[in-house]
Amino acid sequence: MSKILLINLPTSEIASTLNFTMPVGILSLAAYLEMNNESVDILDLNVNSDYLSKEYEYVGISIMIAAQFNQAYKIAKEIKSIYTNTKIIIGGPHVTQFKNDIIKNCPEIDFVVAGEGEKQLLSIIRNESIDERFIEDINDLPFPAYRKLNFDDYKRDTTNWNNPYNADLSIRMPIITSRGCPNQCNFCSLIKHMGNKYRPMSSNVVVNLLEYYHKQYGVIYFAIYDANFMVQTKRVIDIANEIVKRNLKIYLDLPTGLPINEHTKNIVDALAQAGLIRTTLSIESGNEYLRNKIMKKKSKQTDIFSAIESIRKYPQIYLLTDFVIGMPEETIESLQSTYNLLSDLDTDDITISIATPYPNTKLYDQCIKDNLFLPDIKIDELYKSEEFCHANLKRFNIRPYNLSIQELIKYRDKFLELKQIKLANYNKRIGNI
Repeated sequence: MSKILLINLPTSEIASTLNFTMPVGILSLAAYLEMNNESVDILDLNVNSDYLSKEYEYVGISIMIAAQFNQAYKIAKEIKSIYTNTKIIIGGPHVTQFKNDIIKNCPEIDFVVAGEGEKQLLSIIRNESIDERFIEDINDLPFPAYRKLNFDDYKRDTTNWNNPYNADLSIRMPIITSRGCPNQCNFCSLIKHMGNKYRPMSSNVVVNLLEYYHKQYGVIYFAIYDANFMVQTKRVIDIANEIVKRNLKIYLDLPTGLPINEHTKNIVDALAQAGLIRTTLSIESGNEYLRNKIMKKKSKQTDIFSAIESIRKYPQIYLLTDFVIGMPEETIESLQSTYNLLSDLDTDDITISIATPYPNTKLYDQCIKDNLFLPDIKIDELYKSEEFCHANLKRFNIRPYNLSIQELIKYRDKFLELKQIKLANYNKRIGNI
C-alpha cells in the first residue's frame, strides 16, 4: 500500500467559477484508489496550505487551467527539494492540452496524466504499464470520497444567490454523472480529455448518489458539472422523475446547461419539478452562421427563444446565458447580431468568454495555420501562461480575419454593460416572486 497525497489548487483569479467548490475530481480519484486498497490523503489549498509537513511516496496535483500551472510547478519543486524520493504526478484538463510541453520543460514532474485519471494513476502507483483507456462503465466507480472533507470549510455566504425557497444553500456539492461528449464544437478540447463517446451513469445510480449524500450528510443543493448532462433526453427526465418519486427535497444547479432543441420543454418541465433553481443556455453567438457553421452548435434562433420561454414558465429558475466573442470569422455584423440577441433575450445574467484556441481543437489548428495569434503570444509558453484562459476578459489572444482588436474591445465593454442591466432586471424580478 502506497502513501498518496492529492492536491487541489486554489481557485485562480482568472476562472469561470471564482468561488471555490468541493474538489470533485480528486475526490473521485481518491475513492477509486481506496477501492483498490491504496492509502490517500486530500489537501485542498483553498482551505489548508500545508503540503510540506509530511512525506508521501506520491503527490498528485490537479491543474484545471493555465493560470494554475505556475503554482503547481512551484509546489512540485518545493516538495522535491525536501522529499527527494517523492514522485510528482500532475493531471487535469490543462495538463491534457499541454502534455508534451510540460514533459519537455518540467524535470521535477515525474508523471503527466493526460485524459481520464483513475486507471492511469493506479498504474503509475503500482509501477505497471499505464492504461490510457477510458472507463467504459462509470456505474462501477465508487462515489466521490466526500467523507474526507470538513463540510464547514465549504460553506458559502449565499445572501445574494438565487434562493426562491429560502433554503440553506450554503453547501453546494458538485457531482459528475457522465463523461465524454459527442458534440463537435470547434473551440472545445474536451474530446481529448474525456473522449467523444458518451459514458453516463444510469438514472437510478445518479439518484442513488444524490439520495446518499442528502441523507448521509444533509446536502440539499447539488451542482451537476457534467460536460454535457443532456445528451440522452430520456435519462435526464428519468432522473428528474425518480427524484420526485423518492420525495427528495433537494435543489439542482446545471452550470453546463440545458439543450437548445425540440426536447428542451420536456426536460425543463421535469427538472423544475425535481428542484431545478439555476441553469445555463450556451448560445455562443447571435449570428447563425458563426454559431452553427463555424462553432458547430446546431441551434436555431427560434429554438433559443422557445427554450427561454420554457424556462420562464418557472420563475424560480435563474437563467444564465453564455456567449463567445472574437472567433476568427467574427465581424462587426456578427458582434452586433449577438448584442441584439442578448438585448432581446429574457435572461438573468450573461457570461462573455474570449475565443481561446486551446491545443487539440480545430480552432487552434486554424489559428496556427493562418497565423492568427497576436504577436505577443508565445506559442511554446502557453502551458505556463497566467493569462491564457477563455474567462480572462482583459485581453484577446487572436485577431479575427476582418476585425480589429479595438473593435473587439469596444463590443466586449458593451456586453459587460448589458450584463449589469440584466442583473439589475433580475434583482427586480426576484423581488416580485
